[in-house]
Amino acid sequence: MINFFAIRGESGHQSNKRDGPVLLHFDSGISTGKLLHTIPASVRQKGDQYTEGGHWLILWNFVNAALIIWIFLFQGLSSYIKSISGSIVSQDLSNSVYLALYFIADYLLSLPLNIYQHFTREKQYGFLNQNFIQWMSGDLSRFMIELAILVPVFLLGYTYLRKIKRNVMMQVVAIFIASVSGVMFLNPVFSKAALIRARTLYSPGFLLKINLEYILLMLLGFIFVSWALNEFILKYGKRVKLANIRDITNVPLLVFLVTCYLFIITPISNTIKRNAESEADIYELKITRKPDVFALSVIKSADHDKMDPGYWEEAFFFDHPSIKQRIISAMKWKTENLIFLPLFSIKGFSC
Repeated sequence: MINFFAIRGESGHQSNKRDGPVLLHFDSGISTGKLLHTIPASVRQKGDQYTEGGHWLILWNFVNAALIIWIFLFQGLSSYIKSISGSIVSQDLSNSVYLALYFIADYLLSLPLNIYQHFTREKQYGFLNQNFIQWMSGDLSRFMIELAILVPVFLLGYTYLRKIKRNVMMQVVAIFIASVSGVMFLNPVFSKAALIRARTLYSPGFLLKINLEYILLMLLGFIFVSWALNEFILKYGKRVKLANIRDITNVPLLVFLVTCYLFIITPISNTIKRNAESEADIYELKITRKPDVFALSVIKSADHDKMDPGYWEEAFFFDHPSIKQRIISAMKWKTENLIFLPLFSIKGFSC
């Protein structure tokens, strides 16, 4: 019985010159379907439920942020913290105390949702093997590290604001966005992972395109937050005691406005990330030249990723290609880059 195996058309492998290469019909759609049917229905259901629950958590995190800012500004928590820190004579020390108390209060107010999202839910789906004490100690450690970074960064920004006299609003927002971005890139784990992945999987041209897209989003965010901050202070400034933009009590509002902006642009930012992941997948296929192995590795994530979301669901909520789309891409790459040569093999072998 004659069966076949695949190699790249332009490779330097020697072929059977007597018979010449024989191009077979390879249907990427049929191959994709066969691979997807290897996923058990129970695993597929688990992945669908986990993913759809994650979609709802995007909304609940935004609602939680809105509730927190309401408590801080309209229920007087920010004013109460300011009264505690305001008793300190040193301005810098007073601002440091306010920032520390704000971040601690924000963490505590977010703790119920945080526990459900990162402990209860992960435990329910079998993705976490820690008990509550182990998880909580790790979460507290991460928070303390973030606190140690955020307080000095924001303090330096507001110390600078006290010295400037022009374009205060613009510089407040610019410093805040730069601070948040700086914290992200100063995180050792994030920096190392991002740099290794960027240098390994993305071409310089694609990296430039991604950077320009993110710069544009940051500029739009700057405009949105500046406008919203100004409008809020004009309308509610006296009521919530935010008359002075240089006041450290603006931090909770800035945090919420940036959260609003990130919530609004979720589909756009997800599309940028999804395109980057698609580019990385293609690069990986070019390097490894093993589309079948790649497809099988993707299938292993079926228990925590929806296999075949709808078009709009993927466009709005997925920051990476779905399992089906990644397998389709692998099979299409295989069709476009591999030719089939005759090979005598044992009966029953198939590619």
